[in-house]
Amino acid sequence: MSTNWRLSVYLNGRNTKTYVESFYIDSTLDPNILEQKLIEKFKTVDRGKGVIIATDIKPIITLLEKENKIPKIYKLVKDISLQNLILVSSRIEALGVSIYNIQFKEEKNTITHNTTNNIETQPMPLLKEIETKLLSESLTFLNPTKACQTLYMVLLNIINDLSIPYSDDLLIKFLFHTSFTIERCIKKEPYNYPKSKSLIKMYPSLFETIDKNIQLIYEVFSVQFPLSEIGYIIEIFLPYLS
Repeated sequence: MSTNWRLSVYLNGRNTKTYVESFYIDSTLDPNILEQKLIEKFKTVDRGKGVIIATDIKPIITLLEKENKIPKIYKLVKDISLQNLILVSSRIEALGVSIYNIQFKEEKNTITHNTTNNIETQPMPLLKEIETKLLSESLTFLNPTKACQTLYMVLLNIINDLSIPYSDDLLIKFLFHTSFTIERCIKKEPYNYPKSKSLIKMYPSLFETIDKNIQLIYEVFSVQFPLSEIGYIIEIFLPYLS
């Protein structure tokens, strides 16, 4: 995956298999020269599996979206927010995914611009602390970095859909519970929560929101949460609903 330098440093520091390389190309170049520069760059970064290029520069987007001489071994991502790039990185690492079948939704940022900046930057130290102090020593099957980043993205999407504010308390509860939920599902030992059925019936809209957004967990970790586990997740969010 290719993106700018600042984001590439952060994404490569997540200890995942995805390799991210930054690049600079003068977008004011003649379109034919710009196309040739992109071809040369693609040959450099392509490792036989194709390239995902993330950019919000209009001349490059225009060139990549129209018919061109660049080999069709790339996917274009136009939302280069940190939130979306972590999501893209997580999807790349899902089992069975290739450049030919990977799908991305080109949507507007799921939260407002100011809120996005605030949420993206402030929890990072806390995420690292959860990863190193809570999860690294407890998880058996999961990469704690991958788990933290994926579940963080799921949480952001859920709270956006529910229109509830971010809180460190909610982040800790959600990450801690769902990471161990994934491990239980991998071991085929899901938690049997007696109140799950009644919670799902009482809060159908909340259930649908959670069920929709945890699809990313299924894609990345190849597990499926039973309704009993989703019922417990519903209860996590209840105190934060107005």
